[in-house]
Formats: sequence, C-alpha cells, structure tokens
Amino acid sequence: MLHQINTYQELDIFLKKTGWQSFEELVADVFNKHGYTTTIRKKYFDVIALKNDKKIYVECKKHKKHNNSQLISFVKHHEKKVEKKGETLLITLNSSPQIIKNTLIIPFHLLNEYLLNN
Repeated sequence: MLHQINTYQELDIFLKKTGWQSFEELVADVFNKHGYTTTIRKKYFDVIALKNDKKIYVECKKHKKHNNSQLISFVKHHEKKVEKKGETLLITLNSSPQIIKNTLIIPFHLLNEYLLNN
C-alpha cells in the first residue's frame, strides 16, 4: 500500500474514502518498515507481525472514540484468540496509550515510535 500520510487530518480523510481494510494495511505497512513480516486478516487477526522470535497479534480499531468499557471488551475478545506465546497490541485512531490486562493500546500516530523503542 505505502500511502504517505503525515497528519491526523490526512489519515481521517483517507479512512473516510476507504474501508477498514485500509487501516489494517496502513498498520501492516508501519510494521513492515520496521523489518517485520506481516500477514493481514489471517486466523481472525487483523495483522500478525513477525520479526526474529517476536510475534505480535494486532487488532485495529478505526473508530474515532472508544470508552474504557469498549476497550476492555475489545481486549478480552482479542486475548481469547491469541496463542500463549506472542504479544497483543490494539491500535486505535486516537485513544490514550494504556495497558489493559496484557494488551498495549496505542493510537496509530504512536505506532512508529513504539516500534522504534521495542
């Protein structure tokens, strides 16, 4: 995909013109740029990212607003699908970074920074 998006406004416009699949592809592109091999929409996961021995199961939520109970529900559903080995990550458009159970929740605009530091 490799679509250049520099601002939240550009992301918002792009996602309004495209479907939820585009958000998953954007997330996969970021992982790919950090050396991960990605699989999109496989085995009930939006993105599975692999690098060396590290495996990350990613759920992408393109909704603009999430309340805490919705995030908890997303996490519970996502963690039920994950194998015992592997990290879980929930990418949203604009939530606050937080950890619920063992799942890190971060907004899309912080994904690059997270991958640079981990």
